[in-house]
Amino acid sequence: DTGTGWATYLENVAGASSITYQLSITSSNPAASTDTLTSTASGFVSIVPSEPYTATVQLIATDGSDRVVLRQWQFASHHADTTLNASHGPSGTDCLHGGRRIDGTRYDGAFSCECSGTGHTGSNCQTANSVPQLHLETTGEQ
Repeated sequence: DTGTGWATYLENVAGASSITYQLSITSSNPAASTDTLTSTASGFVSIVPSEPYTATVQLIATDGSDRVVLRQWQFASHHADTTLNASHGPSGTDCLHGGRRIDGTRYDGAFSCECSGTGHTGSNCQTANSVPQLHLETTGEQ
């Protein structure tokens, strides 16, 4: 599949002209442009969203005054479910008594609670484990 990859394309035209490349990110949320890191060496784009939003990305080639959009795509950024507010937990509440938030299905807007080691059970670690009753026997010595 020679010549069809972006890297091959860029290598073939880079030395032949004065073409420059730009990655344009537009969104109604201004955080979109500051959440993005692009490696100019590899073209790798890393996005660490500060909040959820949708953005449009364009790879633009410019040669003098001519400008062409080579590729355009959209993406939506989401927070991990475990960073959402407590209303996304089971029954609309957070994990209680030191329970940990667990993200079973990524980006579904919900988390569950892991209650191990808390002494509690239930979907939100809300129920205390029953403590066995102690039985004391006396030996007659006091």
